[in-house]
Amino acid sequence: MALSLLAVVPVRAWAPALVGAFHVQPEVVPVGVSFLRIVMLGVPAGAALFVMIASLRGAGDTRTPLLIGLVVGVVNVLLAYVLIFGRLGLPALGVAGAAIATTVAFASGALVGLALLARGKLVLALRGWPLPPRVDVIRRVLRIGYPAAIEHLLMQVGFFLYIVFAAHHGTAAVAAYFIGVRILALSFLPGFGFAAAAATLIGQSLGAGRPDEAERSGREAVRLAVRLMTVCGIVIFVAARPIARLFVDDDAVVTDAVSFIRVLAACQPLMATDFTLGGALRGAGDTRFPLAAVFLGFYVCRLGFAGLVTFGLGLSVLWLWLALVGDYLVRSVLKGWRFRSGTWKQVVV
Repeated sequence: MALSLLAVVPVRAWAPALVGAFHVQPEVVPVGVSFLRIVMLGVPAGAALFVMIASLRGAGDTRTPLLIGLVVGVVNVLLAYVLIFGRLGLPALGVAGAAIATTVAFASGALVGLALLARGKLVLALRGWPLPPRVDVIRRVLRIGYPAAIEHLLMQVGFFLYIVFAAHHGTAAVAAYFIGVRILALSFLPGFGFAAAAATLIGQSLGAGRPDEAERSGREAVRLAVRLMTVCGIVIFVAARPIARLFVDDDAVVTDAVSFIRVLAACQPLMATDFTLGGALRGAGDTRFPLAAVFLGFYVCRLGFAGLVTFGLGLSVLWLWLALVGDYLVRSVLKGWRFRSGTWKQVVV
């Protein structure tokens, strides 16, 4: 939570430049700046919430994070409706209302999580709060956590750059990107779930001195994730155009969205492998290798190829989307090699 505060001030200060990087219409910039600055206020609460959820999952409790997630979702949807459209006697705030709803939802989730942990009836509990700092624990957390933190930071910066590349293909490409990501989230979620399961089971098995069971858990999680996400990908690939039409009527946006959706759908087996094995390695405390895989896959393959086809060769947006294939192929192959090597079993946590 303390580290997340370091991102709040610079992002709020540079909000106009960050929004302007997407080459949006001038009248859109103030709206985007307002949204970004408000949402950033919820980052510390969101960071605390994510740590609590990850801790509970690591201890084997996946139901409480689900409950907290439902609270966040309900608060976000209801408050967004009230604030965006000006219900219950409140003024209509539009985009700013959506940002406020998101910020309050994260804060609500963090408060619910703290309250549940303070009750002492979960697998984890907060006792003797505030807890005295322990240097040895802080060192272990930083040793394992800093590569994962850098990995997620690189991912977010990479997503930003990828969208900037898309903006050079026009506003239709940017709209298509966000539509495609929203649609494919239906397929992503199982992958995230299996990644969390793999991290929990492998961490517990290694802690109990059963490395063979840890490996079996990881392999089974990958199999289940690949099967489920592949089926979802096939359905979405076939129905890409009618699904895109549910979000937008503009023909140019629909065309770009369909191509993006189908490329992402074709990547589902690779993404399932990447997500799940990433969770497995992190659960074993091997957080440095996923960081290296993200750098090679995302930055070298995806952004390198995307920059070449966008600025060097001037090819169509389809080639920008195809950069995803190389990214997820490299990441899944590298993580698969690492998992099969068994090196992660000897990582000292």
